[in-house]
Amino acid sequence: MTSYNKRGGASSTTVPVDMDIQIWYNKQVSQWRWTLTYEEDSTMMESGNSLSLELAMKDIATTVSYITEG
Repeated sequence: MTSYNKRGGASSTTVPVDMDIQIWYNKQVSQWRWTLTYEEDSTMMESGNSLSLELAMKDIATTVSYITEG
C-alpha cells in the first residue's frame, strides 16, 4: 500500500495516495462533475461539481494537494 504521512514524519496516520480521478460533463444540469477514489480504500471518496471545466480542475488540484500535502 502506498501511503503518505501528512506531517512528513513517523506517524500511525497515513493517507493513501494511489488515486483514481473521473471527470465528466452532465448535460442535464450543465455541470462538470468529478470523483476521486483511493485504490487501497474503497470507502474513501471525494467528489465535486462546477459550472466550468477550469473550476472543476482547480477543485481537483486543491483536493489532491490537501490530501498529499496536508
